[in-house]
Amino acid sequence: MAMHTWFECKIRYEKTMENGMQKKVTEPYLVDALSFTEAEARIIELACGPVPEGHSRWTLRLLEKEAKVVLDTPVSKDAIRRALKKTNFDLTKMNTGAFPQERTQNL
Repeated sequence: MAMHTWFECKIRYEKTMENGMQKKVTEPYLVDALSFTEAEARIIELACGPVPEGHSRWTLRLLEKEAKVVLDTPVSKDAIRRALKKTNFDLTKMNTGAFPQERTQNL
């Protein structure tokens, strides 16, 4: 049994009335949302996976582009950052082998 989560949102926009005047309107609507845990799990799974061709490591912007394709919904890089931060996932500490660190002697 699948549970659907619905969020009530309000959108504010300018509507052109019949007489040609602009009026600011606020309308509520319901949005069917992917559950946060499912979306976070898919983002983390994506970040743990292989890096796309031509890139040495994942970045938030790159994850943002790929998550848009995987989740079929645009996801902001800040939402991705928060999801990764919850699990202490650090994109900068991942060793992909693209740039091996060389040991140098201290002089």
